Amino acid sequence: MKLELYNDEHHYTFPDGELATKEEMFNRFPLIKHFPHVIKIDSDRVCHDAMNILVLMHLYDIPDDVLIEDAEAQLNALQISPTPEELATATVEFMADYEAKEAEHGEPE
Repeated sequence: MKLELYNDEHHYTFPDGELATKEEMFNRFPLIKHFPHVIKIDSDRVCHDAMNILVLMHLYDIPDDVLIEDAEAQLNALQISPTPEELATATVEFMADYEAKEAEHGEPE
């Protein structure tokens, strides 16, 4: 498995064989519309999961100023496999930071 930045112009399927259209990705992973995500894919381009890359950067201590593409490479090198609990905690922490920055500056940095 590897992580790949989600791109709605690429073609993926889901493990159940359903085509992972842009609409179905938005339906299954609604935040993909608002934040950059990486998808966990196998060699057949089957999408097994989608994760907010900003949350993963927070979870794995990748600095905010690192380019998304570089963060993707670092996460792949780490061969990450966060537990649902780790992701949930990191998401809550990320959203609290995001909302604090938004309140402070009118929008996140």
